[in-house]
Amino acid sequence: MALQTSGAIKLSEIQSEFGGTNPVSLSEYYSGGSFVPAGTSGVPASGEISVGDFYGASNQYSFSISSDTQSADIRALAVSDGWDGQTPLVANINAGTTLYSNSTSTGGAVVAGSFPGGLTIVNSGNITGRGGGAGSDGGPALQVTTSDTVSITNNSGAFIAGGGGGGGGSQGGGGAGQAAPGQAGAAGGSYTFSQGISSYASVSCEGTPYTIPLSCTVTGSGVRGAGGRQGASAGSGNATLGNCTTSGTVSTPCGVLSSGNSTLIGGTGGLNPGGEGGSILEASNTTVSGGGWGLPGAGSGAGAGGAAISGTATLTNNGTIYGATS
Repeated sequence: MALQTSGAIKLSEIQSEFGGTNPVSLSEYYSGGSFVPAGTSGVPASGEISVGDFYGASNQYSFSISSDTQSADIRALAVSDGWDGQTPLVANINAGTTLYSNSTSTGGAVVAGSFPGGLTIVNSGNITGRGGGAGSDGGPALQVTTSDTVSITNNSGAFIAGGGGGGGGSQGGGGAGQAAPGQAGAAGGSYTFSQGISSYASVSCEGTPYTIPLSCTVTGSGVRGAGGRQGASAGSGNATLGNCTTSGTVSTPCGVLSSGNSTLIGGTGGLNPGGEGGSILEASNTTVSGGGWGLPGAGSGAGAGGAAISGTATLTNNGTIYGATS
């Protein structure tokens, strides 16, 4: 519990907050020393020190994440910043910062390992999971595997968003969830199509027109619908030319024309595009679309939405949550 912010502070109260034994001396309580975590606000690391420096001070280590980070390992980042691995830890995710994932098996932020004094995450930015590809589940945003106490405060304007599930089948659209800030999420399924085309070859004999049936199959393929922060369009593709051959015979005064002749014929086969990618605020909106953040995809065999928070944690939410919380 933090010390008071005004009035008289006793040395015994400082000792109770930060530890130590009698006899107590103020010189024992420099920031970064034996008892006070480095970087404790207001408490000097050397030089002149007074009881007044301890107004509002608490026995915890606080650090900030201020740059976009893929699969941010909270413990590793804290240790790198100077945390001793024992003191209660506060991790602040700054506004405008995104913690993201490029894998549905790993969260945009990961809480693993030991936090003996407990961990508090204060999120003022964005934590996002990876969207699932066609028929695949979305990934978690904040992944908690530690057995130690974890508390999460999601501030106003911040969000924690599990990845969207991919649309059903091989043609499903990708679920929402950033591969990296500003980039699309998972790709949806590719597709192919084939379409029978019938036509006729025309010949003329002694001024009389004759027609010979032609048949072929036009084939095509298309790009995949990608998921992303604001969704993406469905896939699209173009038909290719088919090599059509005669499929019958016709007798004319000029002779019998039979199968074996061939010609190229164009066609526009029935496109069967991949589904749309999931959008940030929308559920699935076509039969094989990917799901929005934290939402399942559409269609048979679609993937489930990823959890906003997986694992055990206490949540205070003043922002937005997309997906389940444990």
